[in-house]
Amino acid sequence: MTQREIDQAANLLFTAMENLEFVKVNKEELKLMIDKVINLDEKLYTTRSFKAFKKVLDESIEIYEDPNATQAEVDKALRDLVLAYGSLKKVDDTSTDGNGGGTTDGNGKDVPTGIQNPTMIMSVVLLGGLALLALLKKKRVNKL
Repeated sequence: MTQREIDQAANLLFTAMENLEFVKVNKEELKLMIDKVINLDEKLYTTRSFKAFKKVLDESIEIYEDPNATQAEVDKALRDLVLAYGSLKKVDDTSTDGNGGGTTDGNGKDVPTGIQNPTMIMSVVLLGGLALLALLKKKRVNKL
């Protein structure tokens, strides 16, 4: 390989580097959701639902703090967190199992009560709104 070929390859490399577009990952919505749910009182929710929620919350925080997280990972973490939040089940005040686990059968398993969780409905609405917001932002960026 000649010096001229090396110089040409270096110039091509520098030109390619100059033309790179760095994609900034938007973590704002994820941060807002984490801030909203980070201090939820565990005692207000069934043990099982809060345990599942906490796992998703911890994973979402890891994604938020990861400087190498992709937009797809951030979006998935946000979706998962919204769904986990919406899936939280409040402790049934008439529960007799004494462990804060909601309505249970004699074996400690959760029993469906037929009461719908309005939080789930709001979470789905919130998720749809966030998706719409992300789409509008993406269209605005593409126009620039």
